[in-house]
Amino acid sequence: MADYSLQDALNNSDELDASKIAKRVSVSGSGAKNKYGKFANGRASYDQPIDDTSNLNIGASGHYAKGDGWKDKGIDRVDAEYTKKFKNDSVLKASLGANVGEGKKGIDSANVSYEIPFKKGGKVTASTRADGIAQRGKTRGHIK
Repeated sequence: MADYSLQDALNNSDELDASKIAKRVSVSGSGAKNKYGKFANGRASYDQPIDDTSNLNIGASGHYAKGDGWKDKGIDRVDAEYTKKFKNDSVLKASLGANVGEGKKGIDSANVSYEIPFKKGGKVTASTRADGIAQRGKTRGHIK
């Protein structure tokens, strides 16, 4: 992997294109009002491509709540996920999540997974089956 500095990014105007950055940002939220008060929560994340096969996603979630004589707001959780795709369509994922709000603070999840895709089902003609029905892919993923 080649060295890539902040100065390189600043010199490359293509990296600073606002429309490309906006496509990498994801924001979602919801809110409600009940007899106790109003509340809202949301999540924001950013996808940073590292190279053609690697990606880093960084995210955070938070809340805002207000009622009679009380108010609460803050960031509840932060997380990061690294994804690497290989030539055989297998995927390596590593993720780390931490609670940063009130109560239990600290890393609460750390996962590493490696996904290998199943092979596609083969061609079956009706004449090769005793019942005359052509089906495919019924044994996908089964080990014999």
